[in-house]
Amino acid sequence: MRSEKQVGQGMASGPSLINGRVRRPRRCVEDGLAEQLRLLKSVIDSVSVALFILDERQRCRFMNPAAEQLTGYRFDEAQGHPLHDVVHYTKPGGRHYPLAECSIDRASPENNHMKGEEIFVHRDGHCYPIAFTASPIRDKAGKPVGMIIEAHDISEQKAMEEALGESDAMFHNILEHAGSGIAITKLDGNFIQCNPAYCAMLGYTENELRCLKLFELVHPEDRVGTLAEIKRLTMEEVPNVEIENRYVRKNREPVWVHQFGSLLRDHTSEPKYLVVSVTNGTERSQTEHGLREAQVRLRAMANELNLAEQRERKRLANELHDHLQQMLVVGKPTIGQGMRFSRGLPECEMVLKKLDDILSDALTYSRTLVAELSPPVLHNLGLAAGLKWLVEYMKKKYEQAVTVVVSEGQNLKLPEDHASLLFQSVRELLINSSKHAGTKEATVRMEQRD
Repeated sequence: MRSEKQVGQGMASGPSLINGRVRRPRRCVEDGLAEQLRLLKSVIDSVSVALFILDERQRCRFMNPAAEQLTGYRFDEAQGHPLHDVVHYTKPGGRHYPLAECSIDRASPENNHMKGEEIFVHRDGHCYPIAFTASPIRDKAGKPVGMIIEAHDISEQKAMEEALGESDAMFHNILEHAGSGIAITKLDGNFIQCNPAYCAMLGYTENELRCLKLFELVHPEDRVGTLAEIKRLTMEEVPNVEIENRYVRKNREPVWVHQFGSLLRDHTSEPKYLVVSVTNGTERSQTEHGLREAQVRLRAMANELNLAEQRERKRLANELHDHLQQMLVVGKPTIGQGMRFSRGLPECEMVLKKLDDILSDALTYSRTLVAELSPPVLHNLGLAAGLKWLVEYMKKKYEQAVTVVVSEGQNLKLPEDHASLLFQSVRELLINSSKHAGTKEATVRMEQRD
């Protein structure tokens, strides 16, 4: 057994065992507690969340640095004052905020843990939204003796929510009132949302469309091409697609539409939805169809007019050749006979000689006129021969050197009407190039393509 002195020495020098429990010296306990408090203060001071500790009368007993930064007040300025009177005394606009209405204060009398949002007033006077958590502090007996409040500024979050709300409202306003049909579908074509214009165009309700796929509305004859274009879009081969096709309305009537499709991406920029803007193209399609028919008729009328002109040219050329030229040809021998009978009569010979010259000039002019109206070589030997005749004509009359190139090995026989139209077109182009552009050389290439 130890002596009392030995026991006393043991207690003074280190831990002792009393009744089976280790008892540490008081100084060690105080040091350990001080270290824990130091660590706790370090944590509280470094957190970004504002911490307030209030007593049972809502008076401020503690603020960490984040709370000072949040409110603009130093702790010594708020210490001992009700927190509500410091940072929560008024509402935006300046109206008084009674303590009885304060959602944070309700956590104290009700002794409940509470979360919510409120408006704080900064020391400089501006109001800002905060999110808070208020929890009661209890003593050993469970009696509430205060409250701890965690708070953080949510101004940026609120601004983002407001901007998102405005954007969402604008989107729905555009969707509801747009004159064009707008549909949002999944990438597989299942409908997510459709605006009234889209529903009205097809005769379906939005709920009915949600039971269908986009591609089921496309006319069967247009479905393959439409699917191919949409696939190019979803595979991101193109940024958007424009498609002219037919939809089938609920009443089974086809309707021509013009579609503009693009991708709607998620926050990671991955394609998630397909957005389709659709306008009713039936009226435009009918108008375009009418225009195309009118153009066909106009081309046919123009061709017919050109052919009528060529036929009239040919008729006039034949009249000149068969009648006028023949009379001129017959007239020359007659004048020759008259000249033989008038020998010895100088005045009569001179008159007949002038008359013979006039007939010769008239015959030459008539032959030129016949050739210009409708070259016989064109009708007798075809377009290639007619173009070669045109080479000499242009050289003689307009001093333009024309080269005609005819593809070898091709059978270029054309109906006479077609040959006449082509010949007249080439001649007018060459004459205009010479008269108005001063072109001295030109090449005409003749080939037939399938």
